[in-house]
Amino acid sequence: MNKRVQSAVSWSGIDLAFRQIAGLAIIVILARILSPSDFGLMAMAAVFISIGMLFANAGFSQTLIHRQDVTHEDESTVFFFNIFLSIVMATILWALSAYIASYLEHPALEDILIVLAINMIISSFGAIHYTLLNKHLAFDVIAKVGMGSTVISGLIAIWAAYFGLGVWSLVIQAVCASVVTLVLLWFMHDWRPSFVFQVQTIRTYFSYGSYITFAALLYTIQQHVHAIVIGKYYSAANAGAYSRSYSLMQMPVILLSGVISRVVFPVFSQRKDDRGKLKQMLEKALVMTMFVTLPVTVFMCVMAKPIILVVLGGQWLEAVPILQVLSVSAALIPIQMLNINILKAMGHADINAKLMVVKFIIAMSLLYLAIPYGIVVIAWAFVGSHVFNIFLNTYYSHVFLDYGLMKQIKVISPYILPNIALAVVLFGLLNVFKLGGLGCLLVLLPLGVLVYLVTAWVLKLKAFDIMLGFIKKKRY
Repeated sequence: MNKRVQSAVSWSGIDLAFRQIAGLAIIVILARILSPSDFGLMAMAAVFISIGMLFANAGFSQTLIHRQDVTHEDESTVFFFNIFLSIVMATILWALSAYIASYLEHPALEDILIVLAINMIISSFGAIHYTLLNKHLAFDVIAKVGMGSTVISGLIAIWAAYFGLGVWSLVIQAVCASVVTLVLLWFMHDWRPSFVFQVQTIRTYFSYGSYITFAALLYTIQQHVHAIVIGKYYSAANAGAYSRSYSLMQMPVILLSGVISRVVFPVFSQRKDDRGKLKQMLEKALVMTMFVTLPVTVFMCVMAKPIILVVLGGQWLEAVPILQVLSVSAALIPIQMLNINILKAMGHADINAKLMVVKFIIAMSLLYLAIPYGIVVIAWAFVGSHVFNIFLNTYYSHVFLDYGLMKQIKVISPYILPNIALAVVLFGLLNVFKLGGLGCLLVLLPLGVLVYLVTAWVLKLKAFDIMLGFIKKKRY
């Protein structure tokens, strides 16, 4: 098991690192060709597509990973049912596209939603392959598929943007990514469906999957509705600035904590009956995740302006204070993800769904109160909702594992001092030497990493020792 997990973490890291770095390079180019309005329109459309895909999946992917007694007939049934649901959801989105575009006062959204709805059907044909690869920790295959789709779709998007297709270059990128992913999944994974459909399987899986879907739906709206609200009450350009800031914040979160979090659910599910082991695994995942996400939070917050200038360009300076605020949530999201995965792995998807109702109400209330006061305040409302979420998510870790918020804070607290040192060094150098742009990042990024690692080594942090041990095992 340990070797499999280490291999999964390694390949997951390679996959996410490549896709985030390649994705960042693509954004650097596209942001200088396309306008903030183009990104804003795509961000608004993406919210509705994400919701549609959640309903199309119905939580069955998570159920397949969670259950250990799955048959090929079960997998085939889920395969065909996912395709059916995706067609239904695509039809609904197609029918509503004109009304959505009219309500948000952006006519171009109608055609964008229609094309992306069709793309949702394309993606459904590869969903089961991706799920099974995740379940069996075959992240080497997932990495190769992800790398191929990222590069090919990104290059095509740049070509389309260069020839003046505007927001449609982003739509083309999404469609190409789905097509390439589908082809590679079927080519590299030998799973094929049997022509069976068991109604009993759907009924059985729905009892768990419905809670997953409901919770995921509320979480998706909570995470992404801000772009729609900003586009409605402000402008598409403002929505683009917010969505790019959110994406930049998410990149390191996905890259660093995602390496661990995408592995822990199948691993937690396999150990769901051993609560002592689950507690140990949660603690180890928590310290490793925070070890890498806290310094990223500090770096993004202090270095927001040069990051925006280098990645997006001078026309995106409006996004600087938004990124500074949203970067705070980069340290909060991983804690939530790990505690939610524990809850789901132990089979308490119903509790997670109920918690999401409370979290959704709080998040929407904060958003509603923030709307009149500007985009930065809306960003603070987003951060505030995540602060509240941590209290709820860790409560049931206390109930089921005796590992609640205070114990998790105690484990994380040694990592605060190195990050304070990092913030002081970065802020001081940034103001003393007046560095800007790419030169600033090239000088302060490696220096910041060095300061952080040396401080962690001096303080003998547990995560630092774990990291060194993992590197030595990989070397020998």
